[in-house]
Amino acid sequence: SAPPIYQEPNEFFEKTHVTDAIEALIQLIAQKLNNTHPEFNSVYKLETSFGGGKTHCLISLYHSFSNEAIESETFHKIIGTIELPKDVKTVCIDGADYDTINGIKLESGLYAKTLWGDLAYQLNGKEGYNKIKKNDENKVSPGAKNIEYLIGDNPVLILIDEIANYYNKASAVVVGGSTLAKQTNTFLFDLLAALVNKPNVVVVLTLASSRDAFSEFTAEVNNVLNEAESVIARKARILYPTKESEMYGVIRRRLFKNWDESSAKIIADAYFSLYESTDEMNNKFKTKDYKDYLKMSYPFHPELIDILETRVSSFSTFQRTRGALRLLARVISDIWDKKEEDVHLILPAYVALDNQQIRDELTGKIKKDDFIPVIHADIANDKGDAKAQVWNKDYLDKKLPPLASRMANTTYLYSLIIGDAKGMDEYTILGSIMTPGIKSSVYFNLLKKMDQKFWYFRESNGRFFFNSEPTINKIIQDYMSIVESSKIRARIRATLQSEFSGSLFKPIIQPNGPSDVKDDDNIDLI
Repeated sequence: SAPPIYQEPNEFFEKTHVTDAIEALIQLIAQKLNNTHPEFNSVYKLETSFGGGKTHCLISLYHSFSNEAIESETFHKIIGTIELPKDVKTVCIDGADYDTINGIKLESGLYAKTLWGDLAYQLNGKEGYNKIKKNDENKVSPGAKNIEYLIGDNPVLILIDEIANYYNKASAVVVGGSTLAKQTNTFLFDLLAALVNKPNVVVVLTLASSRDAFSEFTAEVNNVLNEAESVIARKARILYPTKESEMYGVIRRRLFKNWDESSAKIIADAYFSLYESTDEMNNKFKTKDYKDYLKMSYPFHPELIDILETRVSSFSTFQRTRGALRLLARVISDIWDKKEEDVHLILPAYVALDNQQIRDELTGKIKKDDFIPVIHADIANDKGDAKAQVWNKDYLDKKLPPLASRMANTTYLYSLIIGDAKGMDEYTILGSIMTPGIKSSVYFNLLKKMDQKFWYFRESNGRFFFNSEPTINKIIQDYMSIVESSKIRARIRATLQSEFSGSLFKPIIQPNGPSDVKDDDNIDLI
């Protein structure tokens, strides 16, 4: 079951950052369902990466048209003077939750084998299901006329989530000479055709982006929608649940009960002044727009949100909104526990990999288990003997923060991306770690030292990053620096003596001078 915040409409709306898409959907669909604007769109597509805000949009619609009184001030600001439709039937279909082999349980002893079986039951109960029972059992679409009958005359909102996921599973179910996925194509076309004579019915579908796991089936759904456009005489309207610029507000609203706008301005001004006065800083941090980003994203640094948006989210298993919220909640908790005095803004440097939960989010949760040895050797482990952890002592002794760990954390985040753009230049890294009172040369010297000493650290074309393969030369240098030369010579002597004992030659190992080599009849091997 969902957490209480999702179930209770007043709490949900008060905790929700209302994006442009949420506001537009509620307003447009309300006027379509109450039949004051029958010319409005009947079909909406929410296109996004996984976790890109579509679930919040669907929950917003579900609560808005649940026929329950909502007292939330946020909701009333959205709806304004628009009249809410009455007696709305809301159908919720979750393609990810479907068992295409055994069906989905409707009630005791009754299972729907298809989406249309589930739709019929949600619209009109067992009577509705019985109307198309044979179509459900045979996995054949009931046709547009039957769907029109099931919909009836009341306003209806049909929410279909993860339909491409459903197609993926349905493609493996054989139906005569066809498949359940192809029959679902027919059903979807019939459903949209039924909307022609239903001015107060809306269908909302969620579709993942073309780069996601079910992109092949997303394309198939889009083809059906395109074919249906000639029938419904109107294109499906495409909305993107969360625009990039809105992510700041979404994250802040979900993670903090309140925040101080005046503090946001003070911190933004201070960091912008720091960037302007630092010659080596990447110029992007010195623009007026970036100053605005600093204020909008407070208490997070814009670069941290950008890393999650453009880099970490390139991994298909990372959910763009929910994954970011979970990770940032752990980061906030870690910062609170450590209570380091110079944390004025949550930088990428504070995504602390010495925290096991944060490590898990940025390795196993995104299927990057090959980076676990990287972290344990160079960045952080529970014993506290990873290189960065050991180096921190030098900085702490100088009354500085643990800069080695912060630099390692930052560079690790820039290493997380699918494709060739891993790593980042030193001038951008500087903007992601620098705090007032510490010179840029301190950071640059640390970065150079990491490149020389860390086992998994790389520099290529001016970009610094961690690699899953160690550099052998660095490992050898490490061991050479900690093993005494006398022990090395003793080991060589013992090995040579063992190899040549009992041989034709008399071994003379590491002689100190001519006196160690006797003038006799033995064959000496020096």
